Amino acid sequence: MTLIPGSSRKKNFAEFREVLKGNKQPDRVHLIELWIDEEMIKAVYRLLGNTQWRTDRESMALQRLTVMGHLGYDLCNAGSAYLNLPVFTEGTAKNTAILSEADSLRHWAEEGHGIIRSWADFHAVDWESIIPDPDFLTPYKKHLPEGMKLAVGATMFEFVLERWMGYEGLFTSIYENPELVDAVFRRVGDIVFDFYKYYVSDEDVGVVFHADDLGFKTSLMISPKLIRKYVISWTERLAEMVHRAGKLLIFHSCGRVEQILPDLIAVGIDGFHSFQDLIMPIAEFRRRYPGIAALGGVDVDALARMNEKVLREYVRKILDEVASEGKFALGAGNTVTNYMPVENYLAMVDEAQRFNLAGADR
Repeated sequence: MTLIPGSSRKKNFAEFREVLKGNKQPDRVHLIELWIDEEMIKAVYRLLGNTQWRTDRESMALQRLTVMGHLGYDLCNAGSAYLNLPVFTEGTAKNTAILSEADSLRHWAEEGHGIIRSWADFHAVDWESIIPDPDFLTPYKKHLPEGMKLAVGATMFEFVLERWMGYEGLFTSIYENPELVDAVFRRVGDIVFDFYKYYVSDEDVGVVFHADDLGFKTSLMISPKLIRKYVISWTERLAEMVHRAGKLLIFHSCGRVEQILPDLIAVGIDGFHSFQDLIMPIAEFRRRYPGIAALGGVDVDALARMNEKVLREYVRKILDEVASEGKFALGAGNTVTNYMPVENYLAMVDEAQRFNLAGADR
């Protein structure tokens, strides 16, 4: 029988915020996720005894909040939504993840060329019509548990890389048509910035959780110079707006990004998320960058492939190394995926709830 950890504590985003800022010593381990795949939410929701699963917009928000509220999260990432986006190309294949439905598909980013290859493509886009979805947060706000806050989270660099221009399209255009690349980043950057601007002052939003994968296993996606030009300068502007609104800015990036981490920290991000042990374990990040919050930390490979006993020992080691210092919240190193065993995800949450920051026996 799968253990379903539950928390009797009231949701307390205010405390979560103070711990992440380093203004309060933690008296418990807080949890955070960039995202939890729908199939994992569905699996846990059913384990909680709920037999009906609905796919309308309001029910999806309610079901996610129900699961995360039960497990003790103080923050729920709602993602992002826009109106009037063009149709992007993407790859599809049968979804073989362990939690996926038999007839479901997996979608992935455009590895070749996106919808913009030329100036003609650029000018064919009705840029002014692309706006934030004004009703996007309504179902979350309707069902938000007392004491919990929402995160809004979009992408900008990845948006260009994976949708607008494609991997091959962006990488070749950087050399063959740099002015077009400049223009695309300006337009897409403004779209994403306007989304955050629309929602950052909402009383139920506590965090902007921006996600841009700037690297991969061995390097950055593009040169540090270009990342500083397209991403860091934009993030500085974003940080100013977020902090003026009294909210936190968390930056998620996969990959080997040490070359530009000092730049991200310098522009004022409050926390960094995404850790892969082969690149930089979260304990090492905490030693090297003590000034900002270290978030997540449980390698997705560990969550997907370790047996539960070994995983629990692994999670406890992370907590022993970093939990007591504050500026930390535990979660998956990336997203909670549909190819993780449910029992492994719940074991991670359970270890967080069991961990005694005073050092008593667990």
